[in-house]
Order: sequence, then C-alpha cells, then structure tokens
Amino acid sequence: MKVSKTLGLGILLLFLVGTIASFTGLAAEDLLLKNSDDIKQLGTQVDLLNTKLTELGSEIVKLKSLITRMNQELGEIETSLSPAAEKIGALEGELQGKLRDLSGRVKELERDGKARALEINQENWMLWKGVSGGKILSNFVVRTDFKQVEGSPGYYGFLFRYMNKKDYYHFWVRDDSYYGLSLAKEDAWIDLVEMTYSEAIKRNQWNRLKVEASGEQIKLYANDRLLEVIEDESLSRGEIAVTAETSRGQDRLRVIFDNVSVNNLE
Repeated sequence: MKVSKTLGLGILLLFLVGTIASFTGLAAEDLLLKNSDDIKQLGTQVDLLNTKLTELGSEIVKLKSLITRMNQELGEIETSLSPAAEKIGALEGELQGKLRDLSGRVKELERDGKARALEINQENWMLWKGVSGGKILSNFVVRTDFKQVEGSPGYYGFLFRYMNKKDYYHFWVRDDSYYGLSLAKEDAWIDLVEMTYSEAIKRNQWNRLKVEASGEQIKLYANDRLLEVIEDESLSRGEIAVTAETSRGQDRLRVIFDNVSVNNLE
C-alpha cells in the first residue's frame, strides 16, 4: 500500500511536536523540583520578615505613646516648677544686688581709709586746713569731696578769701542737708545765705562741694547742683581752706575729705 508524501510528512511533524512537548514538560518539572527547597526557604524568610515588620510597627506605636506621655509629664513638671524658678530668679537678683552693694561698700571703706581727716573733740570749735598752697587768689574754682563719719550733724566746707583768722567767707553744709554762707569781717558775723535745706546734700555719704568766685560774684554748688549765686564785695582775695566746725553741745566731729582741686581763674 502506498502512502502519499504529504500524509507521511504530517505524521512525522506530529511525532516531533509531541516529543518536544514531552521533553520540555519534563525539563520544567525537573527544574521546579530542583529549586523547591530554595523557594520554600525564601517563603519562610518572607513570612518572618512580615512578622518582624508587624512587631516593629507595634513597637513604634508604643514608642509614640510613651513620647506623648513623657511630653505631658514634662509639661506638668515645668508648670509646677515655674513658681519655684521665679523665686529662685528673684533670690539670684537679690543676691547679686547685695553683692554689688557689698562691693561698693568695700570700695567706699577703702576710699574712706585713704582720705584726709578734720577731727574735733570739743564743742563750738572750728578747724581748718589750707588747700591753696599759701597762694593769694581772687578768682578761682575750688572743689572737694567731703564726708562726715562721726558725731551728730556738724558743719564742714570751705573758708575762702581769708587773709587772717578774722576776715573770710565761710561756705558750710551740714549732714542733715542744710547749707549756708557767712561773712566774718572785723569781728562781725553776717549770714549772706541763712540756713537753707537742699536735697542735693546727702547724709552719711560723700558730698562734692564747689565754690566759684569771680569778682563780686560767688556761686555755691553741692554735688554739681547750683545752690546759690551771691553778689558781695566785702573781700576780694585771699587763701582757701577746708574746714569743720562743732556747734554748742557737740563735742565730737570727724570729717574726711578727698579730691581737692583748686583752679586759678586769673
């Protein structure tokens, strides 16, 4: 029996396709079987990773909750400590103020110890020390810092334009904030400025006094404040001295002075 060429070629092709398909299926199955353990292990690792991620997410939630609670507690602590912090700040400020006061007091004591003194131990007595170096001056400015350190309020200040113990001007202040200007001439005593109160004169502190004399005009200052302007022609020239004076019933007075400055205006 004869078979046509066409039919024989078709049968051959079908046989080859079946063979190839059978071979390919067997190869894929063998490959899967060969790598199945690795695939299972990879799946297990993925499952473990997912579990860890889930656990980590839970821990993150707990951590956020803890941070929120800590912030709340810190806020409550800060609120409760605020009054204490304010009190501590006030105490620190007070302490710093006291330290500044103490430092100032120490400096003042050092200055007091270096200053020169006018000291009187009997009542109704005047003591003075020349500061113009024996020069006879007509027009001048004299400045000196004074401080009373012992005794009830006494008198301290300047004698100026004096040629002897009888003729002079006397600018005085008291530690109770009073001042005046007197003229002693030919055994007469004239109050050119009667006792006057001024807040410019400080008690138990240093007071800077100044006299500016030019011709008949006399200007009186305390702590850079102008107290009086006087016109008087009784005395035209003389020396200058710092002075202290006790009153009746006052038998103790100690005045210290510093920073003496005398400038001739002629």
